[in-house]
Amino acid sequence: MSAFEQLLRKFNDTLKCVKKYKGYRVLALDGSDFSSLYSADSEYATISNQYGGANRMHVNFAYEILNKNFLDCLIEAKNKAEERKGAIKMLSSLCESEKILEIMDRGYDGLKVFEHCNRIENLSYLIRIRSGMTKEIKALPDKELDLDLKFEVSTLSKRLPYRMKIQAWDMELPCLVSFRLVKVKLKDKWLVMATNLPRKDFSARTLKSLYEKRWKIELAFRDIKHALGALHFHSKKDLFNLQEFFAHLIRYNLTSRIICQIRLPKPKNLKYRYEVNFKNAAQIIQEYCRLALDYEKILEQITHYVHPLRGNRLFQRNCPYIYPVSFNYLVA
Repeated sequence: MSAFEQLLRKFNDTLKCVKKYKGYRVLALDGSDFSSLYSADSEYATISNQYGGANRMHVNFAYEILNKNFLDCLIEAKNKAEERKGAIKMLSSLCESEKILEIMDRGYDGLKVFEHCNRIENLSYLIRIRSGMTKEIKALPDKELDLDLKFEVSTLSKRLPYRMKIQAWDMELPCLVSFRLVKVKLKDKWLVMATNLPRKDFSARTLKSLYEKRWKIELAFRDIKHALGALHFHSKKDLFNLQEFFAHLIRYNLTSRIICQIRLPKPKNLKYRYEVNFKNAAQIIQEYCRLALDYEKILEQITHYVHPLRGNRLFQRNCPYIYPVSFNYLVA
């Protein structure tokens, strides 16, 4: 473990007022890619016929939604990344002492993940699944459902989706996988989720509301890449890039923790609610750390930079390939 990775864990341990939901620490688990200039000696070197060469890292993050901080991460080469395997490895280490509720998107669905999560103590999960994950789920009617399902995995060819056949089933065979399936309406689509949360404490509507909170990890990716400058790295050496990467995570957690201490006044006769602008807050806090300015004045200065929260807006999501930028043109 590197010094900056250890520093991230030590910093997270200092969080005292941990916000919980019904006794659970609510985490979102998702992955994102980071690119740097190509180096043949790099562990993360990837050559693409379409995009050329680059050092590409795929990082699985465990993001704490209510406390707004990155709790843990697992870094792999993009061309060797296995999201489900990485998720299982991370979750096993996070649930040692506290009850965890992990929310995941469709990239993590599968019977193997469900069964591993069922066997991890103190872990509850809420995973969005594809409507056609199995033929039994695909045959369900288009109406709101709340069912208990059981699948028997007897061979690797009958019950596992194609993407999971690549990964060896590492539990006994045959194996009975049980989970609760919830199907609710989401605007013009159907939201299908698998969970092991009890029905008496978590209704279908509550699960839908919880899943919608997963979007906060996508906003965190935006902030760490575009506001803090993790979109581009400043070296070809893996160790230097990892040091810079963990420095960005520490800076994000520090900025987020300070923002959480700010209470904006409730707007009167205004159309929208407002929140602190993350990018401006990060720049102000950077000056505070560099010049040792008065902390109370820093909080007051941050409150001058806010933006409105405009809900219920829909845009088509555009995910272009991010090319590495030459050192001569880096701006962050």
